[in-house]
Amino acid sequence: MGVERETVIREKRSRGHRIEQVREAIPMWQSELVILAKEHALKHPGEPVNLASFARQLEKPVSRERVRQVYPRISAENDLPPAQSHTGRRYKTIIKDQQVLELRQQGFSTSEIVQSSSLSHSEVELSIARLIKEGKTKSRNLINRASVKRDEDEIMKLRNKGKGNKEIARRLHLRDNRVNKIIQRLLRQGKIERMRAKKRSKEEIAIFDA
Repeated sequence: MGVERETVIREKRSRGHRIEQVREAIPMWQSELVILAKEHALKHPGEPVNLASFARQLEKPVSRERVRQVYPRISAENDLPPAQSHTGRRYKTIIKDQQVLELRQQGFSTSEIVQSSSLSHSEVELSIARLIKEGKTKSRNLINRASVKRDEDEIMKLRNKGKGNKEIARRLHLRDNRVNKIIQRLLRQGKIERMRAKKRSKEEIAIFDA
């Protein structure tokens, strides 16, 4: 434990010494940025730097946007490694959000989206949060109440005509699971009755047993 602490202190002092060497030219936090980039270049030769990670490591709070604005200049002046491109990452995020949005519009819950995609639960939750913030979807408590009411009305009509769950799902272009959930809710509310097994007529029995 003592050895680790001594190592950390030595590294901090060493970094402080190197910061002094560039402090005259640029502000303190930018000096730290230069040191972080040079340390990255030594540990990971040829790899681009993660500016968001650097922003979190700075002693003085600096936004990622500000770091991204300044880095190209100090990178050119101090021969630092390039920054990671955000184009590919942003594209992947857009694809994830589009996938989540399509499933959400079909009535999928968060757990069902996880099961139906290759995304983790946290990825789905983050995607939903972005979509809500961008106004592309609503909070689960506010989603399409009118649509739910419409589905309930249509399901009750078909149910009263003696249609089974799968037939109702097929006619209304809904998932079986969604129809089953709505029917269970309607049963609990007493709006519909359970369907009894249809009795076969003597003619049907004769044809079946023949």
